Amino acid sequence: MPLIVSVTVETTGTMLLGSEIGAALTALEPLGIDMIGLNCATGPAEMSEHLRYLARHSRIPLSCMPNAGLPVLGKDGAHYP
Repeated sequence: MPLIVSVTVETTGTMLLGSEIGAALTALEPLGIDMIGLNCATGPAEMSEHLRYLARHSRIPLSCMPNAGLPVLGKDGAHYP
């Protein structure tokens, strides 16, 4: 069974605990995972730098699941512009 790992990078450019995407790749790739990627914490524009890093440094396939951008909170709740 393939093991796919998806990482969340916040709009700050780091993961929740403050680590950068390079740290995730360094920690996860030696574990024998089959694919590494980014998930939908941000939109495509915010993910591009981190995905570019993975494309340059990863020896395994990549995945990317962006959302429709970052939502805007309005009086009727969150919506995507």
